[in-house]
Amino acid sequence: MNKYSHKVFLCGHFSYDKDNVEALSGWERLLSDDKAKESYSQLFYPEFVKAYLPSGESAHMRHYRLVVGEKVSFELQGAMHELHVKEIVLYLTTYNIAMFSVELEHETDNLNTVTLVLSMLRSPAFYTQAQDEFVKIALDPVRGAYKVLNGVHECPLDALIENGNKFKAFQIVNAVGEEKEDVGRGMTLFELGTVSRVTPPGEEEQCQTCDEYITRILENNKVAVFKNWRALGLMDTFTIYSDNAAEGLLNVWCNIYFRFIYISQLFQKCYLFSLNKRFRLKSSPVTRLEAEYRDFERECCFNKISYNFLPLEINEAMDKGLEVSEERCTLHETLETEYERRRSSSDKMENALLLVLSLMTTASALWDLTSLMNEVYPYTEHFGTSLVGHRLVVSVAMALIAIMTYFIYKKR
Repeated sequence: MNKYSHKVFLCGHFSYDKDNVEALSGWERLLSDDKAKESYSQLFYPEFVKAYLPSGESAHMRHYRLVVGEKVSFELQGAMHELHVKEIVLYLTTYNIAMFSVELEHETDNLNTVTLVLSMLRSPAFYTQAQDEFVKIALDPVRGAYKVLNGVHECPLDALIENGNKFKAFQIVNAVGEEKEDVGRGMTLFELGTVSRVTPPGEEEQCQTCDEYITRILENNKVAVFKNWRALGLMDTFTIYSDNAAEGLLNVWCNIYFRFIYISQLFQKCYLFSLNKRFRLKSSPVTRLEAEYRDFERECCFNKISYNFLPLEINEAMDKGLEVSEERCTLHETLETEYERRRSSSDKMENALLLVLSLMTTASALWDLTSLMNEVYPYTEHFGTSLVGHRLVVSVAMALIAIMTYFIYKKR
């Protein structure tokens, strides 16, 4: 019987107002050396590396680490579970979005324990006193950072999830043992990704998800390249399910797939969702939001990120799962609608100005015409008073203009 090594990166985000990171006690800034930059640049496009690799040159994201290294035990459904809280990483961006990841590990011989524990961990609204120790060790440091970065004295747990009610999770479920794990079984991968009860082959749940939905999700969001592992990208989770994966491969999944690709996609999702909301609520001047988005799209969004096929496959699956491209399309449509509205408003203003200028020009021309007629045919001699003469000439001229205008538009 296999055992399962379960590694989870629990992620959340919040906005911040003050960039006083020097007040963060115990957090160490992560900086990549030149060798790491060169190594990453051979695999990823240099622009992507510069934007998201933790380095002093990066203008978009700074990484701060807090090493924890403690174990937490808690009771869940009558059984005790032990988690190893390894470290917490804080990601600060220039767009005033702070993200964080809590790295957790635990082992079990039952896949249902994997989904049961994660189901509890990602939903702080359902935490009980049994999770107080976990909150103290894994989340209180993040709450402390929230207070410092926002200059406040309180931070409820739900403040660490700015949009939604669950933490995002990047998880690796690795089967360890002599018995071959059937990682190609789509139902198991689906249940791990959706954090639902894992049903053994041949067994059915009373409220089991319909086959059509499962098939659609797996066809659109699954990454299947090698026989010993599969991946599934969804909105709330990115899951890798593997059979006896080597240590080197596990490191690649953690250090590249998660810390590099997933964090970049999650950042884009958080920012685009926030910007879409700001557009709808009109919380800032539209021109300012447009300029901010143009800068973000130019510096932080990449159609392709790597020279190699596998990182591109992983990036595409994460994009689909988090619906980053859909968020960008929605924002583009909002910008286009706003552009059309402003252009229509500008056209109306221009037409109004042209009308005023036309009326002023017409009035000036009529005055010149009546003055000329008065010199040729003095109104006082023909009509008794100059006022009557002026009115008569203006009336005739306006009648002629009206008739000409009518025939011109009639021909159109």
